[in-house]
Amino acid sequence: TAFPVTFHALYGRYIFPLLEHDEVTLFANEGTGSRDDFTVRLFADRYMGPWLRDRHLLYIGHPHLGNYDPVCLDLTAGSPNPPVVRLDHEDILQERPTVRREALFPSFLHLLRSLFGA
Repeated sequence: TAFPVTFHALYGRYIFPLLEHDEVTLFANEGTGSRDDFTVRLFADRYMGPWLRDRHLLYIGHPHLGNYDPVCLDLTAGSPNPPVVRLDHEDILQERPTVRREALFPSFLHLLRSLFGA
């Protein structure tokens, strides 16, 4: 699955620390190998990472208050600007048949506009 255009535009062009929003903290893109860097977090959890990837969910952050729930771009619809969702990590780790999810933003672009006030 290809990265959405808006995601690629941000992570492909800019270097930045964690981006904090009222609801979401997006992983950094500094290339330092820190645990909060996007490229590290995608692979850090040997269970959560593959589970998300297998379901076409791009792990981009976590709730602002540090909860372990993954915040993801939902790539399942194939939209060029997918919605941002929060998944219940306990449901995932307990292998429940239904994982609770909360729609946070209708699209990644909406999240970026909220972050940068555009």
